[in-house]
Amino acid sequence: MSIALTIEKVEGEEIGREVPISSNATYITYWEPVITKEGLPWLQVLLSPGFDITEEYLPEVLAEVRALKAAVARYYAPDSTAYQHMEEHLTRLVAELEALEGKKVALFFG
Repeated sequence: MSIALTIEKVEGEEIGREVPISSNATYITYWEPVITKEGLPWLQVLLSPGFDITEEYLPEVLAEVRALKAAVARYYAPDSTAYQHMEEHLTRLVAELEALEGKKVALFFG
């Protein structure tokens, strides 16, 4: 199993594209401890049950993803597998979410 951002609709147009985030095992091992310690409420439900996002909540979720990206260096050494995995996936995720800012969206994280 894996966790992804599913871009369901943008500006009313069906998209149905997935942006991989992490496998469940990697999420539990690397992501979840940082998310929990940082107290990021949106991201705490990524594994189960996941959540829907509309343009109303996109800024809050994007802020949490940015906060998580900034926090990674406080928990993992830059040469570690955890750091490299999270940095790569979070950079892609931030870019995807930033591209959707200001648009009418239907997204699913999980």
